[in-house]
Amino acid sequence: MTVARIAAERKLNRLKSDVPMNHLDIVCYGENGRYSIATQNLNGCHAVAIISRKAAILAHIAPSAPVQWLQAFPSGDSWSQHMMNRILQCFLANKIHFENQDAGGIIIFGSWDGAMALPDQVRILAYNVKEIMNLDTRAVPYKVYTEDDTRDNEANKGAVLVQGIAAGQLPILWLEEHQIPLDDKAPPSMPSTITASSSK
Repeated sequence: MTVARIAAERKLNRLKSDVPMNHLDIVCYGENGRYSIATQNLNGCHAVAIISRKAAILAHIAPSAPVQWLQAFPSGDSWSQHMMNRILQCFLANKIHFENQDAGGIIIFGSWDGAMALPDQVRILAYNVKEIMNLDTRAVPYKVYTEDDTRDNEANKGAVLVQGIAAGQLPILWLEEHQIPLDDKAPPSMPSTITASSSK
């Protein structure tokens, strides 16, 4: 389980940060002994991971702005774009760790009753990574659970771990109990190709 892996990375002092909702961070593998970065309890939120052989940026993005930001960002779409602007700033400030390092973007989105939750927001995230940041981009779903759902892995409500190995080597990306391939040469699964009509 990814939650257990995050705990193990923390115990070994390899975890740079467990990113809270509406925040982002970057880990440069091996810097200050830190190799990994994580976020938990997505359960309806999005995550964006920008991953290379030297570093990873991870963001946890809520479907709407916090109360104190609602006047500036009244729609979920505007908040998604605001968070992408912050990710872009971090990416550009640390571009040396991503240029010529097999960098790519992973958009992690909720699947609600078998369909993409909040598809317009997912498309905004994917557009920014693919078109603005000019990175190969994939979209990967996780299940959004409701109060009526029963599940074996109660602790997994959308846990993500970028588990770095060494500088110069692609990390391992975990989503819930699944390892997400980072060197998959198959065509990326972009939001525009996914049937989605419902939202949370």
